[in-house]
Amino acid sequence: MAADCLTTITEQWIRHKLHLKHPYLGDVRSLRLPGTYEEKIRHLGDALTNFIRLKSLDLSYNALVSVEGLQHLKMLERLNLYYNRIPTKEEVKVLCKLPALKELDLRLNPLTRRDPNYRLSLIHAMSSLRKLDDCPVRDTERKVAIMQFPSGCGPPQGPHCPDECPHLDTEQSMTFTEFEGGKKRYRNNRGPSSFAARTPNKSNKRLFIPAQAVQILSMMEDDLSVQEAEVTTLRWDVATLRHGAELREEEHRLEVLGLSSQVEETQGAVVRNMEQLRLVLEENVGLQKQLIRLEQQYLKSLMKISPIDQIKESLTLSCSIPHRSLVVTNQRLLGELNSSLQHG
Repeated sequence: MAADCLTTITEQWIRHKLHLKHPYLGDVRSLRLPGTYEEKIRHLGDALTNFIRLKSLDLSYNALVSVEGLQHLKMLERLNLYYNRIPTKEEVKVLCKLPALKELDLRLNPLTRRDPNYRLSLIHAMSSLRKLDDCPVRDTERKVAIMQFPSGCGPPQGPHCPDECPHLDTEQSMTFTEFEGGKKRYRNNRGPSSFAARTPNKSNKRLFIPAQAVQILSMMEDDLSVQEAEVTTLRWDVATLRHGAELREEEHRLEVLGLSSQVEETQGAVVRNMEQLRLVLEENVGLQKQLIRLEQQYLKSLMKISPIDQIKESLTLSCSIPHRSLVVTNQRLLGELNSSLQHG
């Protein structure tokens, strides 16, 4: 089933299509009217007259052959005409009257295939345009457009200004060189004029440069100067950051060395303290063993002169057991300490 191409849409059709019940259409900021397989728009007519504050309009996948009916949308910023039937850029000249238009999409329209210069032409005609066919508009493109299209929305025409060469005007040109007596004499050959295209004039044997080409090249030289200054500034910033990074790295290295020395000193102090503790425990064990021997000798001497041998023997055992358990505990601690010292 073929699509039904509407001749002209109406405001009532838009209301019914989008179910708009608000009485004041000036409050609408965004409008989407993409075409479908069964229904496509061919002409806009006066259907958008009351959408005076519209900022975004989507008319993609329709059958539009012209954009007449959009010239009053002074606040329109985004216009999507993707996949329509607009034949030439003459049909979109009314868009030059939209001062707020920033984004325009004309992809898959016949004009994009028939006119290879349509992009530069539209960029030159619409100074507010920031994105065309989903691609940002670059400053370089604007400068090339100014050079290629000195005036109007299209390339210069006429028998003296063919499309394949730039427009030359003797009164607005600048003399590049002059030949006199077979000798070459230079005039104004410094700066951007030394890079401009030159065409000989057979009547006076002079070479001329378009004034607008000189202007564009001057702008490009200014941009290069600004970029060189920015590069120099960035180099200084990089050098400063690198120097700061080196200083911080040196401070970090010194701090690590200080912490390492402190750790080594602490470990040495711990080892010394453990060694002192080991000596104290060894001395304590020796003293306790000596005390046990003295007590045993003392008890033996008492047992020789006392008739109650069994009671004294039990007393001897009861007195020596705590000392012996203390000796065992100290010996165990001493063994653990020696083991830790060996592993450390």
